[in-house]
Amino acid sequence: MSIRSSSMSDDNPRPQKRLRLEHESHPEIRPIPPETLLLSLPTLLAHPPTHTNHTRSLFVAQLALRKCLSIPGLDSSAECRSWTELAEVGLRIGLNEPGVESEVERAITKALVIANKHPSLRIYKTQLTHLSSKLALYQNNPRFAQNTLKKHLANTILPSDPPHVQYSAHLAYISCLSTIPNTDDDRHQHSSSSGRLSVLTAIREFHRVATDNGHAQVALLATVLELRELVQAGLWSKVGLQAEGH
Repeated sequence: MSIRSSSMSDDNPRPQKRLRLEHESHPEIRPIPPETLLLSLPTLLAHPPTHTNHTRSLFVAQLALRKCLSIPGLDSSAECRSWTELAEVGLRIGLNEPGVESEVERAITKALVIANKHPSLRIYKTQLTHLSSKLALYQNNPRFAQNTLKKHLANTILPSDPPHVQYSAHLAYISCLSTIPNTDDDRHQHSSSSGRLSVLTAIREFHRVATDNGHAQVALLATVLELRELVQAGLWSKVGLQAEGH
């Protein structure tokens, strides 16, 4: 009977236990800055409209953003984001709630001033323009909403902007133009025809941008929008031509 020497290596050595260090170093845990936490709450608390806590989450988000804006020395980025999100939350709560309409209007104005001062915050301009147009529509001023979106497309949106920024701006403008109701009244017939032409022109420009970007599915969406507009106008001959062309 042979006895294996302790000096010989074991084919299946037992794993050594991890030595516990008495003075293990831990990274210092720093508290979350108040503005970071407050700006995160609207997203953390978000619920779908069908959820029982949806309304409550909106009001808590509104309070969190107001609290964030009261923090002294808030940097421009956090302040612009806070005003923008406060306007968004206000629109979701409803402009018919007491004080919400004036707060949304003030928030949009404040955020736009900051975004215009700092080129690095230019990304907020598109969303703020959309919010401003929604407010104008609520205030029964569709022309102002349309002109604001049109100027934004012409003067702010660049070909170098991300595609989703370009497309959202085009779709917002198209949607806003479509708010002008069509009517058979002779007094408004010319205005209705002009409005329809504006919508079709905007849709075709949207189609051109999508085609230039090589996004066939987005271009197809533009075609569907144009077909819908033609159907609503009762221009069936043009519907057939448009459908055959695609």
